[in-house]
Amino acid sequence: MRLFSLDIIRGFAVLIMVFANAYPYLIPFDYCPKFLRLLFSSAAPIFIFLSGFSLSLAKENGKKINSLILRSFQILFFAIIIDIFIWTISPFLTMDVLYLISYSMLLTICLISFSDIFKLSFAIAIIACIALTHNYYNFEITEIPISDIISGYYLNQALHYAFIDGWFPVTPWMGIFILGYITCNKKLMLWKYSNYLLVLGSIFLVGFCFFYHFDFFRINPLRDGYTEIFYPVSIPYLFYIFGLFLVITFLTSKKLSGFRVIRSMGMFSLPIYFIHTFLIKFYVPYFSQTEENFNVLISCSGILTLYLLIFLYQYFIYYIKNKIKNKYIAFILGI
Repeated sequence: MRLFSLDIIRGFAVLIMVFANAYPYLIPFDYCPKFLRLLFSSAAPIFIFLSGFSLSLAKENGKKINSLILRSFQILFFAIIIDIFIWTISPFLTMDVLYLISYSMLLTICLISFSDIFKLSFAIAIIACIALTHNYYNFEITEIPISDIISGYYLNQALHYAFIDGWFPVTPWMGIFILGYITCNKKLMLWKYSNYLLVLGSIFLVGFCFFYHFDFFRINPLRDGYTEIFYPVSIPYLFYIFGLFLVITFLTSKKLSGFRVIRSMGMFSLPIYFIHTFLIKFYVPYFSQTEENFNVLISCSGILTLYLLIFLYQYFIYYIKNKIKNKYIAFILGI
């Protein structure tokens, strides 16, 4: 069973992610409107939560453990390729979202035989660790040459970024992934109360937006131009995340239709993640500007043509998907 609602929701998250990741290269100001910051901050938790949900769904649909492990290594492969050949940085260091998803998949696969109560307790414990790691957060990712990746210094830094300072550290994001897995396991029970989930989720979201708008808690500054407010994840932001998850669980209970282009983006999120990173590195800089000569039309042209190129690549992947018989080529293309 394939949930089209899942692909549609993930597709919208990908759309938001593309704009969020391109924003630092298109807008030369160290500023982002509150609404956009909150919108950009919605994509990652949705994407990670649905990755856990999809893992459970794949297992439910008969995918063998070996296939699930292979998929996790495929995601890790793309993470390494992006670091080395696009960003030209050492792999296994910055804890980009693909590393987080790959590691989370492998860990969750190891936990499959354990009860959902144990998984839930484990996930909550990981998320709760932000109360401890928050005190050691000091964003400063040091460039380490690839030739030094076997050094003790590299290993220490990689572990620090993996748990605390990376873009998507284990705490709390791996717990978010596991929550997605458990939600899928219990989806039939949860769907019986879908309307209540919608109401409760909406209360969390509206409540957070109210306190966020009126500055009842400290908002994290931009991180290297990236606007998301979860660098690092704060306890107030967890309420927003859980609100999103409740609403998403409600939406997965509905037979959403239409949105073919968006749904396709959700289905091919891995190759789209790769191509959007490639374009942000090598294409979007052509639209970069200075504060003194900023022209909003140039920035709009950059984001619109970026979406256009991604849509074209998506149709290319969609077209060749069923024509590829070689599993190695399919692996390299991310399908």
